[in-house]
Formats: sequence, C-alpha cells, structure tokens
Amino acid sequence: MKMPLLKDRRTVGLLHRVSDDLAQLKGDISMLLGDTTKRIIPLGAREVSKIAREQLSAGQAFARSHIPSVRLPSKPPSVGIAGGVLLAGALALGYFLMKDRIALACARKRAEAEDQKANSEF
Repeated sequence: MKMPLLKDRRTVGLLHRVSDDLAQLKGDISMLLGDTTKRIIPLGAREVSKIAREQLSAGQAFARSHIPSVRLPSKPPSVGIAGGVLLAGALALGYFLMKDRIALACARKRAEAEDQKANSEF
C-alpha cells in the first residue's frame, strides 16, 4: 500500500491542476512552433529570396550600364573540347603516376600511428 507524500487534499489538487496546465501549455507551444515552421518561416524565406533576386538583377543592370560591351572573337567549339580532353588526360596521368606514392605514404602514416599507439601502451 502506497503512502501519499502529501496528505493535504488541497495541495494534491493544486499539484494536479498545475500538471494539467503544464501539459496544456506544452501542447500550445508545440502547436505554435508547428504553425510557425509551416507558415511564417516559408513566407519569410520567400521574401528574402525575392529581395535577393531583385538585388542581383539590379546589380546585373548596373554592371551592364557601366562596363562597355567587349566583343571577343568566337572560337570554334572544337578548341574548347580539345582543351577539356587534354586537361582530363593530364589529370588522369597525374593520378596514375601518383596513386602508388599516395598509397605508400598513407601506409607509412598508419604504421607510424600504430607504432606510437603500441609504444604509448607500455
């Protein structure tokens, strides 16, 4: 049989009412946060993105008005493709030549770390 800590009925009733009020307050706060995240924050984000778009377009117009138009001679697209292929080939060749050295360096680092760990245990 449990013995109540508080024998006064008014105190127990007050504690129950406070507990109920706290539960209701918790529910109200969760509803408020849910409504805020669903309605208010997205509207604010839309407004911020609208302002950012307006500022970017204004900056673009300003830059166009102050920078004289420069006509560059057009190059055939094959030059760009050839340059991209050469760059990709150079990167692949560099990786092929360096992968063994990188793996060896990583193995050395692991071995040194294991040696230091073994030495620190003694």
